[in-house]
Amino acid sequence: MDVSTDVALRNAWNSVIATAEELKAVSLDGVDLEAIQPKVLAQANAAQALRGLVEELRRQAEKVE
Repeated sequence: MDVSTDVALRNAWNSVIATAEELKAVSLDGVDLEAIQPKVLAQANAAQALRGLVEELRRQAEKVE
């Protein structure tokens, strides 16, 4: 894996972890759904970006084989 790919993968991974930790810190007792909606969206976007990157890296790896 080249350096830029490694950096992209690490950044995507760290974004998923960071947004998940933000959600984990939210108490669901009396939760304001409008207030947590941006956090939920950020986590979903980060996870989807990581998924897309992993799928692309797998496609590239299959071409090399």
